[in-house]
Amino acid sequence: MTQIDLELISEIRKSKGFSNADMAKKLNLSAPEKYFRREKGEYNFKAVEIPVLCRVLEIPMAKIFK
Repeated sequence: MTQIDLELISEIRKSKGFSNADMAKKLNLSAPEKYFRREKGEYNFKAVEIPVLCRVLEIPMAKIFK
């Protein structure tokens, strides 16, 4: 099973200066905690969120998968 490299996503998000609230807003999530839980692996990113995540973080989709 393919997994998302959550550590990479976290590192890139922080290097670009985005907060959990910023990312939640960009992914149309109702609260920063919802993004935080996805980045920590408590919840999975939904398929429709992955392309947006890649676009916001400016990384190729193939790079975020382990």
